[in-house]
Amino acid sequence: MERIIPKLIPGVTKVKHLGEGSYGVIYRCIWEGEECVLKLPKIPTDQKEKEDFEEQFKNEVLFANECRGEGILDLKASYYGKHALLPTGIAYLIYAPVLDKTLSSFLSNSSKEEMHEMIRQVISILVRINSLGWYHRDIHVENIMHKEGKWYLID
Repeated sequence: MERIIPKLIPGVTKVKHLGEGSYGVIYRCIWEGEECVLKLPKIPTDQKEKEDFEEQFKNEVLFANECRGEGILDLKASYYGKHALLPTGIAYLIYAPVLDKTLSSFLSNSSKEEMHEMIRQVISILVRINSLGWYHRDIHVENIMHKEGKWYLID
């Protein structure tokens, strides 16, 4: 799949698999010269599930655009629709920056001051998105990530 993705998604090169789950597959990639995260959600074939998926996809794009800013990954590109090479179509979201580590890896060797700063940043992110009318429904140590002194909520 890593060799096919650049043929399916404009601007994507150098794809590396990061993980997968019930939602789909996550890759690290280069998109238009920038290191990014590529999320390929699984598109259901059942019509009712497909309608639910379409609603969830729209909400994810809307959330990313309305909550853009500190602590939220920047949505660079998104698409859901038909594709000449895929009969079921394609859905993708491209985010930046690529994050370094999860909260679970941070907990084992962090100081009290670093923990206080992480908590302050995460609470600030939650307050901000809540003030915009959104909330995060899946907060856990793997969905809180870090890069260069900044914390992010993902997923």
